[in-house]
Amino acid sequence: MCISVVSAGDIKSKGASSKKELASLYRQYFEKKDTQNIRSLVYWPGVLDFERNSFNRSVNYDMEFKLQKIEIAPLDKNQMLEYTREGITYKPTLKPLCKLVATYVPHGDLDKLSTSYLVGVRDKRYYIILASPASK
Repeated sequence: MCISVVSAGDIKSKGASSKKELASLYRQYFEKKDTQNIRSLVYWPGVLDFERNSFNRSVNYDMEFKLQKIEIAPLDKNQMLEYTREGITYKPTLKPLCKLVATYVPHGDLDKLSTSYLVGVRDKRYYIILASPASK
């Protein structure tokens, strides 16, 4: 099991000044197929390799589709915010406030395709947040 955190040489987390700007930047970067800048919208501190790789795979897969809409939505009432993998509990890197939902134009057998990411704030910047090991 690989448990390394994002290195200092990795993409810098820039985030956005508001939830609306986060959605707008995601759309702009997605439409340009600019995965590097999409990654700059993520809050990376504490995120392990497998979680980072999962995010990157998801973004690369989504690039095969045409973006229909992007929105900020409330968290689902019963949304799971933590999970356990190989005996380690993971939870969001920042407190989730809402989620960013990217919906794609139907394609082939896929009539409803969307991806959602949790959104959190730190130092007045809004970020897509992933999971990291929970502190004890």
